[in-house]
Parts: sequence; C-alpha cells; structure tokens
Amino acid sequence: MGKNMLRLLSLFILGFLALFLMTAYWQVLRSPELAAHPRNPRLLAREREFARGGIYDRFGETLADSRPFEGGYKRVYQGGVSLVQTVGYSHPRFGQSGLELAFNGELAGLKPEDQISQWLAGLGRRPKEGNSLITTIDLRLQRAAEVALGLRRGAVVVLKPSTGEILAAASRPGFDPNRLDEDWDQLRTHPDSPLLNRVTQGLYPPGSAFKVFTLAAALETGAVNWEQTFEDRGSLRIGDYVLGNPGRKAYGSLGLVDALAVSSNVVFGQIGLTLGWEGFHQMARDWLLDRPLLLEIPAKGGHVPEPTVQGELAQLAIGQGELLVTPLHMAMLAATVANGGVAMRPYLVMEVRRPNGTVKARTRPQVLARPLKTVHASRVAQAMNAVVQGGTGREAALPGIRVAGKTGTAQNPHGEAHSWFIGFAPLTNPQVAVAVVVEQGGAGGLVAAPIARAVLGAALGLHDSSSHGT
Repeated sequence: MGKNMLRLLSLFILGFLALFLMTAYWQVLRSPELAAHPRNPRLLAREREFARGGIYDRFGETLADSRPFEGGYKRVYQGGVSLVQTVGYSHPRFGQSGLELAFNGELAGLKPEDQISQWLAGLGRRPKEGNSLITTIDLRLQRAAEVALGLRRGAVVVLKPSTGEILAAASRPGFDPNRLDEDWDQLRTHPDSPLLNRVTQGLYPPGSAFKVFTLAAALETGAVNWEQTFEDRGSLRIGDYVLGNPGRKAYGSLGLVDALAVSSNVVFGQIGLTLGWEGFHQMARDWLLDRPLLLEIPAKGGHVPEPTVQGELAQLAIGQGELLVTPLHMAMLAATVANGGVAMRPYLVMEVRRPNGTVKARTRPQVLARPLKTVHASRVAQAMNAVVQGGTGREAALPGIRVAGKTGTAQNPHGEAHSWFIGFAPLTNPQVAVAVVVEQGGAGGLVAAPIARAVLGAALGLHDSSSHGT
C-alpha cells in the first residue's frame, strides 16, 4: 500500500511540475511574442484606443501615423503607393505587413521595458502611445523613383554604398493602404500581384546587367587579367550550343572594358567558361547571391542553378538560363563595386524613438562581405563608366557627373524581355547606387537606363525633366 501511495504521489508531483513548466513557458517565455502577435484579439481591441507609433522618412516626413477617429485611432498612410509594400500596413481585419509587422512590438508599445517606463511616467496609467520608426527612406527620392517608373510593373531600389541605407524602394504596381477594406479582395487576386514587394521578393533573370558580376568574379579569381583581349566573331559554339550576340554582330578583338561597354555575349561566355563552375558558384556565394539578404522585412534569396553542361555555364555568365535574383541583390552588386569591393548590410530603419523623442535604438552600418579587392572594384567601375560614356548605357548619362552602369535585356519565357539597369554615381566617391527593373520592358538601354538617370539625378540634386514619363 505504501508503494502505491508513493507512486501516486510521484505521478502527482510530475504532473504538477509539467503543468508549472508549461504555464511558465507560455506566460513568461512566450508572453511577449503572444502579446505582440498581430492576431491577438486583445491587441486588436487595444489598438482602437491606442496611438500606434509613427513611421517617418529620414528627414521626419510622415509615412504612417495614427489619428483620432470615432473615439479611437485610425492608421493613415502618406508614403505613396510604391512604398506601401515596404512600410506595410496595420489593419484590424488583415493584420500587419512590412515594417508594421517587423516592428509591431515597438510600434504597439508592447515591449516590456516600454510598458514599465510608460506606466511609471504616467503614474500608473496604461501607456497610450507606441515607439516611432525613423527610416532610411528619402521620401523626395522615393517620389522621383515612383514618377520615373510610372505605371509600369517593376522596381527601383536606391542604396547609399558606404552604409547600406536604402534610400528608395519603389515597387509597382502598388496600392492604397488607406482603402484595404474596399480593395482587399481585388488586391489578393489581381494577376499583377500588387501585394508583392518586387524590391525584395521579385525574382528575375538579370540579363546582361549580371556581366558586372562575371567580370568582377573573373578578376578576383584570376581567371582573366586586366590586359587580356578576346576574339568576338559574333557567335561562340560550345558543344551543341551556340551563344551569339544580338544579330550575330561581330566585334573583333575586345579588351574587358570594351567588351562590357558593347555587352558582348561572346566575350562574357568565354569569361564564364574560363571562370568555371566551381569559381562561378564560389563567387556567387561570396557575393551572397544565393541567400536572402539580412533585412528587417522579408527578402528572398536568389536562385543560382548548378549547370550540367558548359553551355549552361556560359548562359549564367551573361545573366540568362535559370539564374534569378531580386532587384535588391542587383543594387547590392552595384553598391559593392562602388564601395571598393565591400558589401554593407542593407537596412531600412535608422532609429527607434520613444514617445518623448529620445532614441531607444540606432542602427549601425555593418560590413556584410568583402567579395572584391579594391583594385578589382576600381577596374570594374572603370568598365561600367565606359558603358555609360559610349556603350549601351548612354541614356543613363548625367551632365557634369561621371556615371557607372550596366544595362540588361533579360529574355523572358512569358513575354517580352525584362529591362534592367544597375549603376552608381559619381564615379569617384559614389553617393548612390541604383537598380531598375521593368517587367517586359524591352531593351535596358532604352527603358531602364532613362529611369535610372532620373533617379540618380534626383539623388544628386539635379533636375532632369526630360526623364519624366519615359
């Protein structure tokens, strides 16, 4: 009888301990996460009587804030339709997205340290206001990118090469986050996917804009040397596959600068073969093309396939085949060259500020990778400058400023080619890097390059009225 009682007591103690641990897990360890979860009904009810913190551009211009409405608060957005996928939305029915979701705990005042400090400051009253975000976005530049892109599907992303700050992130088509109740069903089913953030999650073949990577990788690995020349006869036979220039145009003997300026498929196919599968994939990893970039909001990694035959490797070297990247990856490619071969972590939020205006947290620039030596970065930049001065990227040129860039016209199995341009300016001491993609836009030199010119000009304080509506 005593043994049975002992077993029963042991089971009782174990059951009590399991219940205690489970309760502690949910109420202590997981409590902050559950409190900030967008689907928490208490949070949804609370937000109707709570001033969610504002979201602002780098100069204090309002992107989103909460305003009094029918005895509570209503979220209002002012950042423009091309920025909404990045800023996101906070809605009682549809939850949160973008920065609104990533920083929900801060904006909703749900961080334990904020609740304690606000409770003490309010002498026992519940906090009525959340923290605010100061983003890296320059709203003036964002609007310039939105105007330049127009109604075409695609994306424009602008980075500060030395820090990784995202100055503009335009994704088209966009939508009005102030009309979610009226437009939600249409937005969710629209064939153009307006809810998709094309800057960070749109995957595209990069076309000839990717030749910047191929040149950088070949120089860094020693697969080619700077003085080397190549013969371009208009086409290159690789087993049963033939790689050709548009119209089979033959350029003859070309150095690396001229090969990039005229965008020779034949030369870059040869460079890709010399680089080899192992060199290509190692450099793709070094440049972080095969993974999502560390960012506050969701970002997709690129798709770098494993070629099985030499012809596929040559296609990858010119940005074709099954290779896919995001516009953010391509902007990082240009920014890394501009920054002397050093890739900085991209970021969107500069500061988190308390309701009284004091800084709670500040983002520090962080080196992400060093995939390219300074000497090689300088040479790639020189070749990119030749593209704009006298090559395929002349439509991106700015008066009095040396621009470095590369066009791309990426074959698209679903329709007309995608139009690309990546670049930076000025050539010396670069201030901004840009990537532009226009879905089914056609030739990069005719469509994406003028958009880049408008955005770079706006970023550098120029007025290029001819770019509007291009």
